[in-house]
Formats: sequence, C-alpha cells, structure tokens
Amino acid sequence: MIEKTLKSIVIKHNEHSENNLIVTILTNEGKMQIYAPGVRKIDSKNRNAIGILDLSNLDLLSSEKSNNLLFRLKKANLICKFPYDVNAIEFKETLLYFLEKSMSNSYLPFIQSYEQLLPFLNQNKNTKILIYLLYKLLECEGIKPKFDGCIECGSQTHLVDFKFHKGGFLCNLHAEEELGKDNLMSLYYLSISFEKFEKNTSFQTAKFILKMLIQYLHECI
Repeated sequence: MIEKTLKSIVIKHNEHSENNLIVTILTNEGKMQIYAPGVRKIDSKNRNAIGILDLSNLDLLSSEKSNNLLFRLKKANLICKFPYDVNAIEFKETLLYFLEKSMSNSYLPFIQSYEQLLPFLNQNKNTKILIYLLYKLLECEGIKPKFDGCIECGSQTHLVDFKFHKGGFLCNLHAEEELGKDNLMSLYYLSISFEKFEKNTSFQTAKFILKMLIQYLHECI
C-alpha cells in the first residue's frame, strides 16, 4: 500500500452503499475523489472531519496493483470546521458553486488563504472573505490580472477603470467607464493581502466587487 497525507477541502459527498461515501476534495494536487468507508456511521472517527467545506489533513491509501482505484481514506484530522450558520448559507452556496466547476491542477494558493480566513467567518466579514477566496481561485486557474498599470499601454497614471475580462486596470485612454477611486483602490488592495483589502474596503464597495467577480467567474470557469 502507498500512503500520503493531503491538506484538503471537502466540496462534495456521494453516497456509496449504506455507510460509505465518495468524497470530492481540493488539494495541492488538484481536485480528486476518494473512497471514505464507514464514515456515515454515527461512531465513525472520521465523520466529524469530512463535512462539506471542512479543512482537514487526510491520510490516504492507494493500491499498488491498480491506478484506477480511488484513494481510500484511512484517517481524517480536522484543521478547521466550516461554521454551519444561517449567516454563512449564501457564502457556502456561492463558493461551492465555483469550486465544483473549477478544474485547476493545484489549489494550494486557495487552500492557504482558506485556512487563514475560515476562522473569521460570521464576524461581519463574509462578503470580503468570499471575494478574496474567489480571487485566489482565479489564481489557481492561472488568471492573474495586471494591477501595476494599464493592461493596454502600461501607463501607471490616470487609471480609471478595471475589467477582469480584459486583464486588469485601464487608463483613461482605454477605459470603458470610470469606476471611482474607492472601487479602484479596493481592487488594488485585493492584490496585496486580505488584511489590506478588508481594512480599506467599505461594505458597499465589497458588494460591487463581488458582483464584478462573480460575473467574470461565470464567463471563465
């Protein structure tokens, strides 16, 4: 038997016989399915660590005789549990929708940010956390907007617009519209860190950026 441990985010359950599940996870090796025997039993030691959107270290076994078999869950060690709260329902549904559609080769940047931010859910930061995680999902997909100048001409002055589908900031000579200083500064801070973005972004601006980001994700994933 070959054994490895993967830091994983659980995104889907499929029933497999009475007490077993096929579990879809995100890892630094991409998206994969694993066989989780017995986890639907009430006394299962792994049951509490493989809930939807839980972050866990999963010890996996695979057969040396066949590459076609799913990895088998040996042990699940919970890192952080997703908080099941009415305030997190929209967050959960939106995030799962795009995670299930995504097909990246590695989710490492997303997992690192998820581990950092999951403990802060339901502290009046859900919208901003969702924006930052969706931005990191774009990074996993190989999409990195240009934040240091106009995507068309490289100018670092008179930046008035930002379009995800065009690849970043646009100067006044290439802009389709003017987004306003607050929106543009928040988009810039999004590329720096969550702390900068959270501190310098109003709730109204966050709603605007989330709408932009979701529209773009619908187009590209």
